[in-house]
Parts: sequence; C-alpha cells; structure tokens
Amino acid sequence: MKSAEVLAALKKYHAATRSSTHAWIFMKELRLGTGWTHINGINPEQRIDAWVLHSWPSSGFISVSYEVKVTRRDFKREIAKPEKRAGALRVSNYLYFAVPERLVEPEEVPEEVGLVYVTEKGDVVIAKEAPWNKRDDNPTWALVASLCRSLLRGRQPVLMDGGEGAQ
Repeated sequence: MKSAEVLAALKKYHAATRSSTHAWIFMKELRLGTGWTHINGINPEQRIDAWVLHSWPSSGFISVSYEVKVTRRDFKREIAKPEKRAGALRVSNYLYFAVPERLVEPEEVPEEVGLVYVTEKGDVVIAKEAPWNKRDDNPTWALVASLCRSLLRGRQPVLMDGGEGAQ
C-alpha cells in the first residue's frame, strides 16, 4: 500500500462523518511554519502528513494529525524522534499513526499517539484510540503563514461535506 492510498482513505473517512456541511477541513502535508528558524521549539520545516480541523465552534475546532507510515522501517524512525510528535501535538487534539492493516501493533505505539489501520478495501479502522491532547489554543503566526502559503501554492484544503460532494 502506498502513502497516497492511506491519505485517500483518511480523506474518505472524514467525509463520511456526516456531522454537518463542510464540517471537516482536510489538509495534506501541513508544514508547521515557514523559513528555517525554530520558533518556540517548533521546527518550521516539519510536515504533518494529514491535518484535519473541524470547522465549527460548537465542536471546539477539534484537530487531528495523522502521520502516515507504510513501512516498518519508517515507523521505527518516527518512533525514535519524539520531538517530531511534540510538534504535531502542539497543533492537534489527537495524533494518530495511519498504517496499512497490521503493519504495526497497538502496543508498539507511544501512549500519546493512537493508531488507525487502513484495510485493503480502503476502510479506516481505529486500532488504538488516541488520548485527548490539549493543544496550544492560539496557532503561531508561523503556522498561519504556512496555511496561507499552502493556499497560494494551490494546495488548498478540502472541505468535507459528509456526502456525495466530498472532494
């Protein structure tokens, strides 16, 4: 299974929530900042494979980060770098590893991270719930600038409408 297939499954999963029109905003490869200077301990070059934001105030603007891993070697490298997870947790209420089914076992995943499997059919199955994380309430200007740059470069977020119109 390729990373693109895992990302497509995650996008489909959030579109299927049907909570309300345009409830979820799905972004691939969200960079945590711009430039190369670390600000407040955040590496601006770090990318989150998929970042999903619930767009309604009634939801508390819940955000979820996904780190996609399609090989055990890549997963092991990621586990060895807790600072990378720290960056994702600063902007997310939940952090998950998204992997092909059974690539990783739930007990291999650090306690602050959840695990979702993507089946051969493209379904997303939660193998380990991620714990709630109180993210930073105020996004940094570096993150805001990164979001704006993504829009300008044509990597627009996808508004998920929970039905046939999901992009």
